[in-house]
Amino acid sequence: MSLKIILRKYFSIILNILGLAPKFWQDSSKYFVTIDYHYFSDNNEISHPSLEINRNILELQLKFFQKNMHIIDPKHLGNNLFSMLKSDMSSILFTIDDADISFKENFDLFQKYKIPVILFVPFGLCLKQNTRDGLMSRILRSFFEIEKNKLLSLKQKEGFFNSLESASMENLNKIYKDLLPRRDKIDPISSRVLLSIEELQKLSRDSLITIGSHSMSHPILSEVPEKWLNWELSTSKKYLQIVNGDEKYFAYPYGFKASTNSEIKQKLKKLGIKYAFLTRSTVITTDSDKLELGRVGMLNFFNARYLRGLAGRAFEVYDKLLLR
Repeated sequence: MSLKIILRKYFSIILNILGLAPKFWQDSSKYFVTIDYHYFSDNNEISHPSLEINRNILELQLKFFQKNMHIIDPKHLGNNLFSMLKSDMSSILFTIDDADISFKENFDLFQKYKIPVILFVPFGLCLKQNTRDGLMSRILRSFFEIEKNKLLSLKQKEGFFNSLESASMENLNKIYKDLLPRRDKIDPISSRVLLSIEELQKLSRDSLITIGSHSMSHPILSEVPEKWLNWELSTSKKYLQIVNGDEKYFAYPYGFKASTNSEIKQKLKKLGIKYAFLTRSTVITTDSDKLELGRVGMLNFFNARYLRGLAGRAFEVYDKLLLR
């Protein structure tokens, strides 16, 4: 276990013990915390400690939240949200990134504890590889998994994107096969099995699931040229409509502060997106920028004080101390 994960665990516990998370003098109806899951596992071997949760730990976490917290239904997220929060109980909104197949395999626990979630989907990686958008998304994902490509100028990246748009399916397949062995920094999402469009359509019928966009190929949006950015946003909206998702919601891939900017936020507004989520651990208040909403990443750990601290702004303090 990395030192970073150990520090995150015990920072929350310590602040809770000291009465600083939640702050004993603070009205809980003035803010809420959004938490972020990624992957789930049925065994004790965790491949990605900062992203993956064991099923048994997940159940303990969900049971605790259901019993001790006010759970926010994203279908009710709107201008009157803060009138529904409780002054004596922390409030939590649940989100899950990447549409991994393990969510479907563990959704029964969310049903058991009646916990609604927003599932953020990188649609291009959920499409079949033999579709044009699916193949382009895999190529673009692989492009950024070659470290030196991140150093290319926006003009060079635009040239690469333009070459894909005009390429035949045969040439796209050749480009993809050429990129695969050259990848030297493979993202965890590329090793996962994601839900199909058909599976997402079925899941979207469940009242506990709200589907939002997480782009097409899961790039750092602030590092792609405008034409590529427009494709990521507008094409993912098309597939969001196909799976009956909610156009109000978006999650930035990676989600650190520099992953968005004013230009991206303007484009999101024009597409009808009202709530966009980062992965910075800021809590959400009436003054929050609705296109830069914070989330706390969940760890494979169960401790009541840790969870109370998490829901009480501990990780907002943690991020500020680290200047994140």
